[in-house]
Amino acid sequence: MSNVSMLALALLSLASASYSRVLEDGIKALIGNGFGVDVDPHESLKNVREMLMKKAAEFHHQSHIDPLKFPPEVKDDLDRDTPGLIAQHGYPAETYTVTTADGYIIDMHRIPYGLNGPGEGPRIPVMLQHGLLCSSADWVVTGPERAFGFMLADAGYDVWLGNVRGNTYGKRHVSLSTSDEAFWAFSWDQMGEFDLPAMLDKIFEVTGQDKLQYVGHSMGTMMFWVMSNMRPEYRDHFLSMHGMGPVSRVDHMFSPLRLIAPFTNQLQWLMDMLGMEEFMPSSAFLDFLAAFVCGEDWSSIFCSSIIFLICGFDEAQLDTEQLPLILSNTPAGTSTQNIIHFGQLVNAKKFQHFDWGRDGNLEHYGQEQPPEYDLTKVNTPVFLYYGENDWLADPEDVAWLASNVPSLIDNYRIPFDAWNHLDFLWGIDAKSFVFDRTLEMMKLFEP
Repeated sequence: MSNVSMLALALLSLASASYSRVLEDGIKALIGNGFGVDVDPHESLKNVREMLMKKAAEFHHQSHIDPLKFPPEVKDDLDRDTPGLIAQHGYPAETYTVTTADGYIIDMHRIPYGLNGPGEGPRIPVMLQHGLLCSSADWVVTGPERAFGFMLADAGYDVWLGNVRGNTYGKRHVSLSTSDEAFWAFSWDQMGEFDLPAMLDKIFEVTGQDKLQYVGHSMGTMMFWVMSNMRPEYRDHFLSMHGMGPVSRVDHMFSPLRLIAPFTNQLQWLMDMLGMEEFMPSSAFLDFLAAFVCGEDWSSIFCSSIIFLICGFDEAQLDTEQLPLILSNTPAGTSTQNIIHFGQLVNAKKFQHFDWGRDGNLEHYGQEQPPEYDLTKVNTPVFLYYGENDWLADPEDVAWLASNVPSLIDNYRIPFDAWNHLDFLWGIDAKSFVFDRTLEMMKLFEP
């Protein structure tokens, strides 16, 4: 090796080390300032992270032993899981466990019938699939008068609530634990290819039926597009598909998620260094935020902005009295890789598989660039529902999606200018603006 080459390598090594030190110092300062802890600049990041988690646990303990002036019914609800949220209103609640082809163990939940009882004859299954950082709880958390899960059960459907790997109900594996980095090596690619088919198999096994209605929100729509590409044997098992806040390309996404796009490679390194393969878990610290920030002043704009910052502002549709219950279930967790995949879509301006880099792509896909998903392979009757104020599913991106799905029946704009991404789940007027119409459209494709 020439002297020039050796000098270049030495300078590169020095620059990398300096960059790492500067970034590490910045992380320590961020933790210290953001969470009110004294951070020794000479302390290792590992020890700093442990100190932060200890402080979070203390906050969590305090939030449970100090009265936060919750009404009694809210206090009881905060500790309920999805079956508990269902059963408290007098509906039957069932849990089924599925194991995916690649070993993830996921719980899904069922409301087999509504308050009027099972009736006679088979009921058409409907699957509700949540979006990014959510869980099955989000379809029932607002109660029988507003939640789509309950409305469908009372309308005569056999309601199945899906979950995904990495959320509250998907943190088990046949051979890996959540402390293994390999457990978190996934994005919505794998959710669509493995999680969704495993849940569909369970529904068909239990009900004895081979067709169902599908409702996806946000990432739940992406899973459907992926499945239509990667698992074509399932395409003919749907009566119709209803995509709320549907996502594919995100060229016009306004969410702060797009801000990570230029740094996706650095973010991966950063999260690996911090040991944060799990992104935004429903942990003690987030429980603390839900109780401490929203407990005494549910109507505060700061509390509302925790949700709105990512998904768009529409305070008029948010019942602030339900915020403690909503935030006790959401965020429900996902992988850092899943978040990075969204950032990659911004860079690529394509709807494509996860980008592992040149060598990784050759290993995973046999080509240097990640392949795009082909939306023309979707043959299910598709109904899309979008809002003008949706920061994740921008109307222009939804229009592109609609123009590329050959089986599209309708692309419906919610007649409320401020309608945002989470209003499809928790909006005060979701029933009149979205759910009633969805029920009508479902009936068009039923025997």
